[in-house]
Parts: sequence; C-alpha cells; structure tokens
Amino acid sequence: MVGTFKELLICFMDPNYVNKTPINEINPENSRHYLPFTQIYLGIKIMKEVQNPKIANNKHMLEDFYSRVQSFFKIACMQLKKKYNFNDPLMPAIKLMDPKIALSIETRKENSSLFFLLNLLPRLTKLNDDLMQSIDNEWRQLPHFNISTDLLNYLDQPDIFWYNLSKIQLGNQEFPFINLSNFALEVFSLPHSNVDCERVFSKVNLIKVKTRNKLNTDTIQGCLLASQEIKIKNNNCVNYIPPKKMINLMNTVNLYSKNTNDEFSFEQI
Repeated sequence: MVGTFKELLICFMDPNYVNKTPINEINPENSRHYLPFTQIYLGIKIMKEVQNPKIANNKHMLEDFYSRVQSFFKIACMQLKKKYNFNDPLMPAIKLMDPKIALSIETRKENSSLFFLLNLLPRLTKLNDDLMQSIDNEWRQLPHFNISTDLLNYLDQPDIFWYNLSKIQLGNQEFPFINLSNFALEVFSLPHSNVDCERVFSKVNLIKVKTRNKLNTDTIQGCLLASQEIKIKNNNCVNYIPPKKMINLMNTVNLYSKNTNDEFSFEQI
C-alpha cells in the first residue's frame, strides 16, 4: 500500500516532497508541491501520443487534459489515504513474520525482540507473560537454527513455512518453535477488512433460505466447508474427487446423529 501510494504521488507531485515527508503527513491536495503539467508522468503510450502534431499544437486541449489528470491523481490518492490508515503501527510490524526477515540475523540489529508486535496483539497472547516470553525466546533463537533446504523452499509461502516449522523437532526438544509458529499463523489469519465475513454471510443466506429454515448450525457449517474444499482443490464440483478419508466419514453416526442440539441453554445465554 505504501509503495502504491507513493508511486501515484510521484506521478504528479515533487518526488523530493514525497520521499522526504513522513507518509502520513503527505497532503495530496497541497498544490505547492504539484509538478508542472508537462512533467506529470502518464506512461510511454501517452508520452508518444502527446508528440502527435495535432495534439501537441492544441495547447488548450492539452492544458484541460493535464488538469483533469492531475485532479484524478489527487482524488485517487485522497481516497487511498482515507481508506488505508498509514498511521497504523500493526501493518509495518507484521513484516517481521515474513520468513525471510524472521530468519535474517541482520533483522535482529533493529528487532532483537517481538515485544512491540506482541503488545499490539493482546488477544493473541492473552497478555500471558510466560507465553509472550516463549514466543520471544523462539524468535531470538530462530536465525541460529539450521533450517532444512526443504523448509527454505517455502520462504515465499509464509503460511506453509510456519506450519512446517511448527512440526520440526530438535533432538530431545519437541517442537522448539511451536509457540512462535502458532503466533505467526494467527497473525496472518487476522482479516484486514470485513470482506471475507460478508462473503460468508452471503453464502449462509444462499444456504438457509425459507424452504430450508430449519437447518442447524452444524449442517450450515458443513455446507460452507464443503464449498471451500471444492473451491481450493478444483474451483468447481464437476471434476472434484473426494479423498478416501472423507468418504469413510460418510457414515450413519456422523450423518444422522440424534445428539445434535442447536439450542442454547439458559446458562449459556
């Protein structure tokens, strides 16, 4: 987001102002730092088109065009600044969970501890000092651990990297990075918007319609998970081949259990 924001800004604003000003203090409406119309960057094709004599000689049309372009860039950047909080300390801190950064000894010169990130996510750590210390210890030890080549192949896939790291055993020490790995996976699962939740709500509304209004929560959850499984594996149900383990679960006990109770007790309420 920072890169995209700055890339748009330097298309119509002075690069020195953009690069030397803290990103949260940049004002896209500050006309004092606008580039002259002829220096606004619009790409090679536009630059070629503007050289056409019919266009180059029409000064009034060009001035109107560049004015509209400048306005477009300004509004786009204002909307980006409105939608994305560049002051949020969490998003820059999450980069520490990038496997490449987490494994780098150079990173430890500036980030010898995860204390800052742990403090930003109290729900994940439950403010448990022992758990926070375990995560921090594992973070400090990680660069000195001999990572296998197989695991290094997943540096560009953080979720797979951390999951596999959580299963590693070191001598008599079972799962030495389990706390750090679990924390990293929980960090990556944090939704950055409510879009995913809204998608689930929409799917539920398509499943639990008036003619199926007595479906219980377990059944709806099963439908949602089945849809997700098919989407991940095949993107459609036509060629989907269920694994043997799934077929074996299709038995009377699982499908027709009479113990399912979808009602809340008074104590739960």
